[in-house]
Amino acid sequence: MNKYFKKRVNDLQKSIMGKGYDAFLIYNRADTLYFTGFNGSSSYTLITNNTNYFITDFRYIEYATNNIQGFKIIRQSNDIFEDIRKIIEKKNIKKIAIESNLPLNLFQKLKKTLSKTQLIPAGNLIESQRILKDESEIENIQKAASIADKVLGKIKTILKTDITEKETVRQIRWIADELGSEEDSFSPIVASGNNSSLPHHKPSNKKIQKGDSIILDLGCVIKGYHSDMTRTVFIDKVSRKMEKVYKIVLQAQESAIKEVKAGKKCSEIDKVARDIISSYGYGKYFGHGLGHGVGLEIQEPPSLNITSKYVLKEGMIITIEPGIYIPGCGGVRIEDLVLVTKTDARILSKSPKDLEIIQRKNA
Repeated sequence: MNKYFKKRVNDLQKSIMGKGYDAFLIYNRADTLYFTGFNGSSSYTLITNNTNYFITDFRYIEYATNNIQGFKIIRQSNDIFEDIRKIIEKKNIKKIAIESNLPLNLFQKLKKTLSKTQLIPAGNLIESQRILKDESEIENIQKAASIADKVLGKIKTILKTDITEKETVRQIRWIADELGSEEDSFSPIVASGNNSSLPHHKPSNKKIQKGDSIILDLGCVIKGYHSDMTRTVFIDKVSRKMEKVYKIVLQAQESAIKEVKAGKKCSEIDKVARDIISSYGYGKYFGHGLGHGVGLEIQEPPSLNITSKYVLKEGMIITIEPGIYIPGCGGVRIEDLVLVTKTDARILSKSPKDLEIIQRKNA
């Protein structure tokens, strides 16, 4: 077991003992990957005070045996819940912590099978570990962010041609794959012209045209770790109104990033950007939170919005992504991925943010 997985398991074991649990049962795919490095579709992981078990089916048993260290590997029978029960009885486990997001149907089956064992939702026990990224996680997320930067650079060239939103998405995916991304962090957003007033517009067959603002929101994945970045560019020209909107969003975004450091309330960071946008009269056009955590999932704690109770800590990786969306006109969003340090934010997204007009007059 490498040192990162070992520390994560040890930290969870300490939490288990501190809470009076005998074990922690993990089903969530991201949590499984966090503790074992396994990214398959079927497994249960049982971590006890002194022994760890990894249960998976025939499809993954060879991989698990050869690659997962520090766990007893068990091949799943026809009844996974019976497999778990046998371990529970053998280890005389009375109290099991379970993930709070365990699907209800699985919880009910576990409760029925483990009728003599107390199942306790563990709240944010794992979340409190995953929210702070270690060196290997930071490295993977930085690599994913770097690939996204390269993808965006190539897409800007493609936007000089006659192309639709959907075709642009296909190019984003193809280029990201060629550059080494394992998959999309999420379905890329390409929103042009009036469509850019829709924060999560689903790309259409609309052709990108002269005068369009284009929101490009994309992310890449390395070893299960995500990146997330948004840039807004313009084709051939930009109206005075949209130029003004762009500068306001950029000011809000850069001002918020300057306030990022350990100890700051997430709600306070959101307020910095929101107050700037509101001061120009566009407050009602910024309707979403300022950002969110990113890691093994594209959206994870902490949340950055006006009601957030989170406080930034060193090692968190978050997005800062203010936007202004004006129906019938268009929108602008600028998003960076940043690492929280003791004194400031280390920006992981390196793509330029100055207002950019892509010339394609001959398209």
